[in-house]
Amino acid sequence: GKGGARRAEDTNGAERRGRQRPDLTGTFPRSKSAFGVQNPLNKSAFADISPPPHVSLQILSKSLGLSISTVSRALNGYADVSEATRQRVSEAAKAMNYQPNPAAHRLATGRTGAVALVSAVRPGRALDPTFATLQAGAAAVLREHGYFVLSMTLPAGDGELPELERLLAARLVDGVMLTRTHTLDLRVKLLQAAGIP
Repeated sequence: GKGGARRAEDTNGAERRGRQRPDLTGTFPRSKSAFGVQNPLNKSAFADISPPPHVSLQILSKSLGLSISTVSRALNGYADVSEATRQRVSEAAKAMNYQPNPAAHRLATGRTGAVALVSAVRPGRALDPTFATLQAGAAAVLREHGYFVLSMTLPAGDGELPELERLLAARLVDGVMLTRTHTLDLRVKLLQAAGIP
């Protein structure tokens, strides 16, 4: 009767007091891990993992015994560098996981390394389901050639062409892939006039 009800209340109260509650900073009290070690729950399990060391153009050229200029021109495909040297530099760059500085690479080559996949969408409407499939396929192919794919949506109708012109003027991409092209497509004419593939 009353004694059983009191014990049930005491048990429920103890369970409530034992529950962990977040403090005002959004973190939780310290708790034991599966191994019985006290660990704060708000710390990442990957906190001790450091990023791989950055390999600069200077480090790459020094390892090859070549000048920075020669290595740079070899990586950018200049014709005045022999095929043997280009191959040697390319293999060393891959082995050392060398990644060019994007800003320097753009200045040296005039290329951004990006291709835009453009689709026009009207307000309140979702993208065509086939767009995701097209994007995945395009990204897989272009990745093999060192390009990124940027998915971009432009306003459908009269606002599409001005936005495409703005994109080209900013020189953010090396190429543009259009979805839902037309027989007489002003977007295609705009790309051709700008020399953008």
